[in-house]
Amino acid sequence: MGYVMRIFLPLLLLAFFLAVSCGEEKKPVTDTDGIADTDTDSAEPDEGDNGLPETDGLPEIDSLPETDTPTEADTDQEADDPEDPDDDLGGDTGPDFDQVWADADDDGDGIPNGKECTEDPCEDTDGDTIPDNLDDDTDGDGIPDSIEAPSGLPIDTDKDGIPNFKDTDSDGDGVPDLIEAGEAPTEPIDTDKDGTVDYRELDAHGHKITEADE
Repeated sequence: MGYVMRIFLPLLLLAFFLAVSCGEEKKPVTDTDGIADTDTDSAEPDEGDNGLPETDGLPEIDSLPETDTPTEADTDQEADDPEDPDDDLGGDTGPDFDQVWADADDDGDGIPNGKECTEDPCEDTDGDTIPDNLDDDTDGDGIPDSIEAPSGLPIDTDKDGIPNFKDTDSDGDGVPDLIEAGEAPTEPIDTDKDGTVDYRELDAHGHKITEADE
């Protein structure tokens, strides 16, 4: 009996020790190496991160620098002058001011300013102190320019180089237009009813004799 106890008693003690050891909690191991642990698995990812650690080692670039885009191209191919109020610094694609004036009709007679004025300042054909581009009867013969230049197209009946609206004797017969036009110059007379008014016709009466010979 004593022999059996000597054999089994150590075995019972060993079994009891092992049972107690397995029931205890495992104590954490103390880090004694003095180096900070880097546990990337437990770190929370930043907002917008995909959860993976960056490995390229390059700094992140949030955005590219902004560049201003010009709103209007300068197409005049001339040096911009900020002191010149007429230079819009953005290109001048409109018509030249002089051309705008030449195409206009200041007196409303249908004839563009550029055709009524051949000099600068504009001439005054009839000497009434009103420049031709503002005078609706440029030659002062009583016949409106709109009649002497129908549709704004100057006519030179006698081919003397002077258009009718500036010529006091449009047909060159020696008889002033003021007389040949009749009592109502705005409705010039056509004596022979041939479709040509007297002030533009050498033979106003249609009898084969020119007005200069009568």
